[in-house]
Amino acid sequence: MIDAATALRVATSLGSVGYSAEKAQLEGVIAGDVYWVDSNGTGAGASATVPGTFEQPFSTLTYAISRCTASKGDVIFVKPGHAETTTLIALNIAGVKIVGLGYGRTRP
Repeated sequence: MIDAATALRVATSLGSVGYSAEKAQLEGVIAGDVYWVDSNGTGAGASATVPGTFEQPFSTLTYAISRCTASKGDVIFVKPGHAETTTLIALNIAGVKIVGLGYGRTRP
């Protein structure tokens, strides 16, 4: 199992060379499922028809959390610039890591 800081380094370095977190998951870098969240993404949504991949991210963090399985090592990557209009997000699934990507004003 990797910590959030390591997951962030893996996602950003691999993503910069066209290497997806989904592929890293398959190669054992991330133990559980990988989900992406971006409220600004084209193809983003919060329904069973959206896979939550880099290309088709979920539009809300709450929906991404609901797709996770407890104690499996799932990781949710939140893309730069993501914003949600809520005052409460319930992280009620054990063992889920949430990694916000971005720098400065682009942090989610």
